[in-house]
Amino acid sequence: MVVNGQLIGVAEALNKVNGAYTEADKKILENLAALAATTIQNARMTEEYRNFFSHTIEIITMAIEGADTRLTGDSYRVAELACRIGRQLGFVADDYRNLYYAAILHDIGMVAVHDLRYLPNVLSHTIERTPEKLHTLVGAELVKNIKLLANIAPIILHHHEYVDGTGHPNGLVGEDIPLASRIICLVENLEELRINGMVGEAFDSAADKMAQDGIGTKFDPRVVEAFLSLPK
Repeated sequence: MVVNGQLIGVAEALNKVNGAYTEADKKILENLAALAATTIQNARMTEEYRNFFSHTIEIITMAIEGADTRLTGDSYRVAELACRIGRQLGFVADDYRNLYYAAILHDIGMVAVHDLRYLPNVLSHTIERTPEKLHTLVGAELVKNIKLLANIAPIILHHHEYVDGTGHPNGLVGEDIPLASRIICLVENLEELRINGMVGEAFDSAADKMAQDGIGTKFDPRVVEAFLSLPK
């Protein structure tokens, strides 16, 4: 089995039931081998692309966290807890995958908040020009044209919206905010406690209180309920 001059496998036919192999049999085997070779090659390329994609996300994440040593591991902690909450809320398949990638890359906009020359949609927005306010807009712009990440753009865009409408960048309310964004919003707020040095039982207690205190204002009640139901 050969693709582009490269041997990638061998197909062998043995012990024909009736009679000897004919030229027609040979032709059929050659066609099947060519189809199998192409399928194997495509599978290898898909795996290479997946590996490249995963490592690229790791590099981007390190770049995001590199500006502040306190943020080391922050993106993966946010993704881990967000996905645990997502499973509690029934996230599966594409929804689960999108939640994971959006959580990993939720602050990707931070890498470009100081240079908006090539982001006209961000420049035209009336939001306050601070990294905190801009990074959700910038992050969504950075990923929206990447086919594998396009579906996470609105999740990143709205992960600082609060259910009472006081968040940014659009002041969305309740169910108008993507559920994945509502999950990441809660988790990112909780992670601030850890970034500020809180660990162990002190973190668990403070996180539970923060989540409960924010029900109906910052946080979606269903998301908080799912978080509180997780084993510590």
